[in-house]
Amino acid sequence: MDNEAPPTKVSQEQTFFEPFNERVRQPTKPVHLISATSFGNLNLYVNCGWITLQGYLAQWTLWTLLDVQRTLEYLAYLGYCGTGDDNQLSAITVTREKRIDLQKKQTMRSVYQCHVIGPRDGGKTTFCQGLLGRSLEEVQEIPEDRLPRHMISTLQVYGQEKYLVLHDIDVHNITDALMPNEVQCDVACLVYDVSNPKSFEYVARIYLKYFSETSIPVLFVANKSDMSAVRQDYMYQPTAFCQKHKIPPPHPFSSAFQPKKDIYTKLATMAAYPRFQAAWMLFYRSRHIKQLGIVVGEHSAWLKVGLGVAAIAAFALLLARAFRSVDR
Repeated sequence: MDNEAPPTKVSQEQTFFEPFNERVRQPTKPVHLISATSFGNLNLYVNCGWITLQGYLAQWTLWTLLDVQRTLEYLAYLGYCGTGDDNQLSAITVTREKRIDLQKKQTMRSVYQCHVIGPRDGGKTTFCQGLLGRSLEEVQEIPEDRLPRHMISTLQVYGQEKYLVLHDIDVHNITDALMPNEVQCDVACLVYDVSNPKSFEYVARIYLKYFSETSIPVLFVANKSDMSAVRQDYMYQPTAFCQKHKIPPPHPFSSAFQPKKDIYTKLATMAAYPRFQAAWMLFYRSRHIKQLGIVVGEHSAWLKVGLGVAAIAAFALLLARAFRSVDR
């Protein structure tokens, strides 16, 4: 179960923020706000260095997800109260368990967690920072101890605004065991370095050990795709491995330039529709369909079923017309 902020609480926080947000648009007026430098896990700032309304709400969303007690404490400081006998607890919505969402094949959640796992020097940290629009050069300017483990941003999934939270999982060695809270997520992102021949084996073993028997959707990310790809020292090459396990093929990514948002939208869509692979491809242009990787065998099976149903329907229609002509 996860904690989220309901619309009533969001509305109150928005009302609290709006007078300050208006002043930020007019830098000549003095205003005391939280500096954007206090929020290293957000990318929603205005040019003068202050957090925007969208970033402010995103930060509340992250706090509520990771530390609900902290959210309740801050709400009390701000004087939040519900209606009647309500207290700060009325500002929190506890969503139902994910397994129930999977059974019903629908969810009302708007916040999704993605765990990013990969070998050392595989580029997972720069991948996470890419959600905030930061390139490799910009990330290198940030001291390591200032790099947050959680990043959050809003994305559009089929016209609906969703929050995607990336959690940079720190695993130093393949022999290190992942804790249950490091495995349980809405979508897993396994990052490897295409220029390192031993990189893919690490994430392949992680997949087989922790995710192959779960319902958690997984996306492999072929990082540093701006460099020359080398053959991986593993029994399967990345694309063949993904085909064998009926998961999307590796998605190329590079943070050498300004990161593209499509891969993060893809992750959010996979999290929102974990058992409906067709949903992962509908919002892509035709050139992205192969990259998205609806498994050929599975897709062909569904295509055959669809054609079979259509043929039966057409035959039934012709048969009905024949009977009508006989009756006449």
